[in-house]
Amino acid sequence: MLWCYFAYSFLTFYEASGLLAQLDQAAVAQCQSVFLLDEAAAALRDGRADQALRLWEASGYLPFGAQSSIEVCLERLQTLPPRVLPDLLVLAETTVHRLYQTLLGSAPDPGRQQVRRLNARQLGPVSVGSLLWTNRSGAHADVQEMARLQQASRRLIALTGRLQQRLPAETYSRLSQMDVYMS
Repeated sequence: MLWCYFAYSFLTFYEASGLLAQLDQAAVAQCQSVFLLDEAAAALRDGRADQALRLWEASGYLPFGAQSSIEVCLERLQTLPPRVLPDLLVLAETTVHRLYQTLLGSAPDPGRQQVRRLNARQLGPVSVGSLLWTNRSGAHADVQEMARLQQASRRLIALTGRLQQRLPAETYSRLSQMDVYMS
């Protein structure tokens, strides 16, 4: 992403020249956040989805963190070039989806998800944090972590719906498709 390269070049030039402290700190923070977006995309490409999610959270552009509100993220996204938003949103949703699939330990299987819901209902009133179920590989998946990832996916879709820029229909379709696989 060329715009991330410019942010990185901007930061390294002024840091090397010792002038970074004299710049507008809001502009410096924005460049650092943009650079985090590029690092998150690179981490996802390298198969490190957990690190990518932490970088998405740290950037503040997407509502994944506990402190992130959709309104603040909307304001921040307005500062990015509109042509990068579809790719950014799909990459972020892909990160969440990959982590969710890692917890499941298998490809999406709607029948398996219905069994999981049925078992949760049969348990009666139980705290979500104590629920564990066995995925196909025999490992226990943390239901609370899965619920957190589902919530992150829904917050991302809510953010996408409130954007003022027109996005391609493919973007909405891919985001919705990945969210459906997680519900």
